Amino acid sequence: MNPNAIPRYKWVLATGDYICIVTSFLLAMLILPGKINVLNTHNLITFALFAGVWVFTMEFNNLYQHSVVVNRSQHFVLLVKAAFTALMITIVFDYFTRPENWLSSRSINATVYPIGTLFLAVWRLLIFRRMWIRGKLDGRYKHRMAIIGTSARGVGIAKRISYKPDADLHVVGFIDDDNTLPTDANGHHQYKILGTKRDLKKIARQHRIDKFIIAGDEFAAGEILELAEECTTVGAQVDVASETFGIASNPAQTSLYQDFPVVHLHGSRHNLAARILKRAMDIVLVSIGLILLTPVFAALATAVKLSSPGPVIYRSRRVGKNGEEFDFFKFRSMRPATEQHDPTVLKEQYEAYIKNGEVVGKIINDNRVTRIGKLMRKTSLDELPQLWNVLKGDMSLVGPRPCLPTEYQLYSSWHKKRLNVTPGCTGLWQVSDRKKISFNDMVLLDYYYMENMSLWFDLQIILKTIPVMIFGKGDM
Repeated sequence: MNPNAIPRYKWVLATGDYICIVTSFLLAMLILPGKINVLNTHNLITFALFAGVWVFTMEFNNLYQHSVVVNRSQHFVLLVKAAFTALMITIVFDYFTRPENWLSSRSINATVYPIGTLFLAVWRLLIFRRMWIRGKLDGRYKHRMAIIGTSARGVGIAKRISYKPDADLHVVGFIDDDNTLPTDANGHHQYKILGTKRDLKKIARQHRIDKFIIAGDEFAAGEILELAEECTTVGAQVDVASETFGIASNPAQTSLYQDFPVVHLHGSRHNLAARILKRAMDIVLVSIGLILLTPVFAALATAVKLSSPGPVIYRSRRVGKNGEEFDFFKFRSMRPATEQHDPTVLKEQYEAYIKNGEVVGKIINDNRVTRIGKLMRKTSLDELPQLWNVLKGDMSLVGPRPCLPTEYQLYSSWHKKRLNVTPGCTGLWQVSDRKKISFNDMVLLDYYYMENMSLWFDLQIILKTIPVMIFGKGDM
């Protein structure tokens, strides 16, 4: 199975869903008095198209995820939610367009959605689920999975999968540098050792691995990222079940995987359509923001100019995507005479939290900051000129923060991976409790974001950024 392709069981489900929805419409036209007489090609085509919208609402509500498919109670609740969402879309569409077809008929809508939900429940909860559990679909649609690391967590995941007949996974074996797996009563390994970590690509090809789970508690953060990157290059899905990634469970949700919490690394940054949508959202939101914030820009520019002599905008060099430098803009918050830092002192300070793993913090001498500068830093208003960086394409609204060239020189190879994407004005680190996050943890958060980028994730982070700015919880 190609891990980047849509699993075949989803196509089977979606096809059955579509048939159920169209059938519910035809049945409603039959049982409602006089409706069959007005059934025409236009109504059929319109509903055929809208049936696709209903299927889309089901995808949006995660009704094609395996964990939902096998969970009856959650499955039914989400079916009802998806039907209600589709109904609301119908009502809104009818309100704004007033179409001359079934969309404007309250009796048809009041009949189609209950019948459609009933048909979908019978198809999914009774027919499809029974086919899956009995193995008629199970064997063909299983993902072939390898577990990297032989920790108790990894072995536990393998055992849980083997106990669940409706699991969509087949554990091919483990990848580890030594044979440390538990043995049975005869002294044999309960699971197969496929090879060592350095043979990961070879193992993926030889055993047709679709999914990897990194489950070694002894792995350092850098090693986890290197392994995840290597798994991604062979086209496999990657999940992390190590406590090293526990930092992501606070600012971002993780999922239960066979009752074990894991962080999903979806590789979203490799999706061209997702990158295009992200850029489009940046341009639209920034354009609107620049128009609405014009009075704020004017007021801050005036305040900066009156606070001390010097330029209104402070420009510095920062390192962005793939290590390329660009001009970074901010409202000036310090006195011009003290804007330049001693490079030796800066290097020592950055080494303290990059090399020694100390808590991340701004390296600022408060004596150099102007009065208006302190207010702007506290509320992150000094960062507003970065909207111009976003419009130019140097930055995005959401992403890892760009760094100074001095910092970049101190980065290890795995640290530099945080800048494999366009840096952002705000990010996962900025909306977390930054006083408790070390530099390595910040890199992990950035990597988590990179592998899970989506418009919804970006909007969540942007919305969380607003109260951080309003209540002045730190420098963005």
